[in-house]
Amino acid sequence: MPEPVLIVHGVANHTAEPFLKSVEELQKQIDPKWKLIPVFWGNLGGKSQDISDCLPILIDGKWTVRAIEDHIPTPIRGDLGHGMLSNKQRATIIVETKPKIAVRRSNSQKNRLLVNVVAEALEETRILQYVDDEDVLSSLHEAVLAASEEINFGSDYNDTPLYSTRGQKENPIRRVIKSIDEMLGKVIGNSLGVLNQKFRSAVVHPFSQFFGDVFVYHGNKDLIQKRIWDVLEEHASGYGTSSKPINAIGHSLGGLILFDSAIRSKDDSKRLFLKSLTTFGSQPAFFHIVDQRTELAVYQKGHKVMLPETIDKWTNLWDAMDVLAFTASTVFKLHNGTSPLDIPVVDPLSSILEEKGWTHSIYWKTEELKHALHQTLVS
Repeated sequence: MPEPVLIVHGVANHTAEPFLKSVEELQKQIDPKWKLIPVFWGNLGGKSQDISDCLPILIDGKWTVRAIEDHIPTPIRGDLGHGMLSNKQRATIIVETKPKIAVRRSNSQKNRLLVNVVAEALEETRILQYVDDEDVLSSLHEAVLAASEEINFGSDYNDTPLYSTRGQKENPIRRVIKSIDEMLGKVIGNSLGVLNQKFRSAVVHPFSQFFGDVFVYHGNKDLIQKRIWDVLEEHASGYGTSSKPINAIGHSLGGLILFDSAIRSKDDSKRLFLKSLTTFGSQPAFFHIVDQRTELAVYQKGHKVMLPETIDKWTNLWDAMDVLAFTASTVFKLHNGTSPLDIPVVDPLSSILEEKGWTHSIYWKTEELKHALHQTLVS
């Protein structure tokens, strides 16, 4: 009769079929003397299907709340920084930029007057008064120069004062700069908003699935760990005890569930005894560091945490591209003084592209997993 091997899925498996399919495929890759017994707990996990309803949404360049349609002004100022130049310096760049084709002789006195009025106009802008890029500022030269033609300076540029942008709203230079500034605001607002929205949409679902399941698990450890014992009672009665330890495999949070089940206190009847533990893309070390398992010692750098005899052997696979995978040998040591075996998984580019960069579930089909299971289970 084949020897049973528990296998527990990780996050974002809220329906059983995909997990059972992965187990079925993995079963074909290992020796038939081992029988994989799936433990499904995903229907107890977090809910993320409606998570986008709590995200703001960009409509026609305006941020709005999804549940209502009140438009909220697009935040621009905070995205640009203060800039290093003064408005007088910016105005000088705008006014004194040399045109590619010299069509008129410049007048230094007129330029000085123009610099003053442009500097005043910049103080009323949302975008341009924070721009330091000389190419951007220089591109305003022709528009400002054309607007200045509407102003009567007087023959010697001294006897007729320029309009004040603060006092005369009809000033053509102020009008041009204001129009350009508003256009830039819409362009930048839309670009940043679309980028923000795309980024949120891309990451919120996988991360909400992960953290949603994590939050639910930590609030319902006993209920979720009970699934292990329910499966053992039905398919492998007597296994998982001190007299009959069982081999176990855990992906992602499934590895943490098995780990936590094994480190329960000595007098706990639900303490799980593992002949071997194989984890991939899992987080026991991470969670013990940030949220100490009280059954274990506090981790301190350079001092590995001793694990109980309930975990006799541990092989841990991690992928450098998987942001949810962590090493184990750097934090823990087994009861016999040896460390868990950490095995890196190297992805071919084709696999990374196929998974669209999300490599957390890539382990199931890797040669490293099949080899690790063979080595761990046989030995």
